[in-house]
Amino acid sequence: MVAYEQGKRKNGTPVSPERSNPSAVLQEEGGFFSLGFKGDGPPGGWITVKFARPIKQGEEIAVITVIDETGGKHPEEKAEVLVSQDGENWFSAGYACNKDNRSGNQSYTELALPEGLPWAQYVKIVDCTDRALHSGGADGYDVVSIKARNFLKCEVVNWNPGSCHKVNYFVRNAGTLDVFVRARLEGKWYERQEDGEWVEWGEVDEHGNPLPSEAGVEFSLCENEDMWDLQVENGQYVAYYKGMLEGSYLGYGEGDDLCVRVCLNGPYTGNEYQGKRYILTATFEAIQASNGASQEVWGWSPSGGS
Repeated sequence: MVAYEQGKRKNGTPVSPERSNPSAVLQEEGGFFSLGFKGDGPPGGWITVKFARPIKQGEEIAVITVIDETGGKHPEEKAEVLVSQDGENWFSAGYACNKDNRSGNQSYTELALPEGLPWAQYVKIVDCTDRALHSGGADGYDVVSIKARNFLKCEVVNWNPGSCHKVNYFVRNAGTLDVFVRARLEGKWYERQEDGEWVEWGEVDEHGNPLPSEAGVEFSLCENEDMWDLQVENGQYVAYYKGMLEGSYLGYGEGDDLCVRVCLNGPYTGNEYQGKRYILTATFEAIQASNGASQEVWGWSPSGGS
């Protein structure tokens, strides 16, 4: 979180303390931050976050809000999503609304970078709720979390033998049925040609790793990653999600993160690896969670493994 300016309730009183922690937007659990109203706006209150690495064209920004219906059907809350490369010059990526892609008491809005902007590292959420729709105690758009989805690649420039890096993926059930999920992790080595083109390098096995098979890259789950089961099947790493991702009739069901630790095997990576590039690809697959389908097709189930 970089900066914020919270507004007030429609009646001019301060927003409740439990809705006023800006750090809540940095995680999907642990409350939310209400932007609040300002003056005769919109615009109203706002919050700005900076991502650790740039969001690139082809990736998505996901804004999650909570829907409070303790007093009946909740009116529309809306916020503009702005993006920037330097935190000063802003471009609109669109609007987030509590009516978008509802799942339970939350809604998800996914937006792309504006056309012509190759990347951005800052995201700013500005309340633009129509206060006329709300009662005096309303406090504007409620931000649960701000995320970047489907990073195209995470490039590590200098990777030394024995070094490890973490790669994080997010998978969400985009269907209506409850599903089990697995991820196939595959990597390939590339070398750069004189014309600058990158081509597959050397003699590789069926999964793209240089022979002998113990050379190259090893995967493991990140610390405290207890919702996934990482296995090696026929020389390929496969991560199985131990739980079930519930579906939604709105098309946006449950989701979760997969954090993988990627290590360059020190004893088996000599000088021939210098200047090479390794590209990791995760392919996620889903199967219905009923009728023993995962055991029949994958030979795996959450209760019994493979």
